[in-house]
Amino acid sequence: MQPLDIRRIRPGDVLQKGLYTRHGIKLLGAGARVSEGLLRALREMPASDLFFADSIEELQRARMLSPAKGVEVGQRTNRDLVTVGGFVVAEEGDEIDPLHSQVFDLGAYTGLGERETARARAQRIKLADRIVSEHERKWAELALRIPSGVSPIRLADQDEPGWGDEAWVCRVRAEGTERFRDVLTRVVAGVATEVDEANAIIDDLMERVQRCPSQFPQLAVLGLRTHDDLAEHAYTTAVLSIAIACRLRWTHEEARIAGLTGLLCDVGMGLIPQELRTTDRPLNDAEINRIWRHPAMSVVLLDGMRDLPEIVRFAAYQHHERENGTGYPNYRKGARITDFAKVASVADAYCAGTLPRTERKPRRPYDALAELIMLGAQGMYDRRIIRALAEAVGLYPIGSFVRLSSGDVAQVMGVRAGTLDRPQVRVVQPISGGGLLGQVIDLSRLAPGDLSIIQATEGPGSGYSARVA
Repeated sequence: MQPLDIRRIRPGDVLQKGLYTRHGIKLLGAGARVSEGLLRALREMPASDLFFADSIEELQRARMLSPAKGVEVGQRTNRDLVTVGGFVVAEEGDEIDPLHSQVFDLGAYTGLGERETARARAQRIKLADRIVSEHERKWAELALRIPSGVSPIRLADQDEPGWGDEAWVCRVRAEGTERFRDVLTRVVAGVATEVDEANAIIDDLMERVQRCPSQFPQLAVLGLRTHDDLAEHAYTTAVLSIAIACRLRWTHEEARIAGLTGLLCDVGMGLIPQELRTTDRPLNDAEINRIWRHPAMSVVLLDGMRDLPEIVRFAAYQHHERENGTGYPNYRKGARITDFAKVASVADAYCAGTLPRTERKPRRPYDALAELIMLGAQGMYDRRIIRALAEAVGLYPIGSFVRLSSGDVAQVMGVRAGTLDRPQVRVVQPISGGGLLGQVIDLSRLAPGDLSIIQATEGPGSGYSARVA
């Protein structure tokens, strides 16, 4: 470990070691190239508080930090807690949530000296903004629009055999979620991670969508999902991002990038305590700022994922922007938002809209889609993307319960392209004499006069609430 001598740093220098504050917070990683802007930001910080080190353990051995022992879910911190990779995941007074507990299992540290001052924190945040600005120079060279129909991904005309029942779908989603949970934990901890691990999850999804395109969205919406599970939400967002990209007739590689963006776009939320992510009370200015800063922190965290395409960082940064300029962090309008971010934003909103919340039961997928269609008409979302979502999940979305003209109640299981209002359904509550419990019916193969959907309805014991929040 050695103190920073700012006089010896020149623009263009590549750091051989990571740059840390005395509180264990990593400002720049080994291999970072120092630009004029980064150098200016560093000069504003007290040089006596900055050190080069191979790892945070060096600062511990220098008695600047102490390992934090016994970090448990539910306890409140009395000081900022820093991860083994040098990120502040829990600020003083935060309540430890399950994700943070898993992150701190890899290592947790707290400073031994004076607490970080408000001025030092502001300077650190300014440096993170400068890191994003360095990426923006690269993003300026990336294409924003993805053309449709140029060598589109090849999908099976009919779903191939092998797709399972609801229990199988839930099991596949749970397995995929756990695979990503391990990746998410290490990314939030600031531990170097290979993009191949995330790619393996996406490649599995790509194979499934190509073989069974009409039933594929079940992986996002069928069965019960967990309240505020960031890993599960990321997985379901990836599923829907791929489904939307396929309906937009993007190429195989573009659909893969869409899925990877959906999977990784909200890693910065891992730095936000669960109580802020889920609270119903009004947030104060400091809390709002923490939420609004998470896209920038996603970019910083994803710097630790080797070989990640730059477009994914760009889309992660932009996926909370909105067509009409009402989003954040930069109030960008549609013409300045990449299509990958637009797809992730719609997929994210639909997954969030159908997720159970502490203050209400889960909403029906039908109501969540209707709300997004309305918001698209009002200019908040790109209507092309909303249309592609509807084509993927159906006008009566997969997972919805519907009443048929026979009187039976059925659950929507899949939708074929071009037959959005006539999906595949499974009878769950036979009422008519001819209804058979569990029978799967492809309405697209029947004449509307023979059997059709009358309305969306409540499922037996589904817990869905019809009201739109």
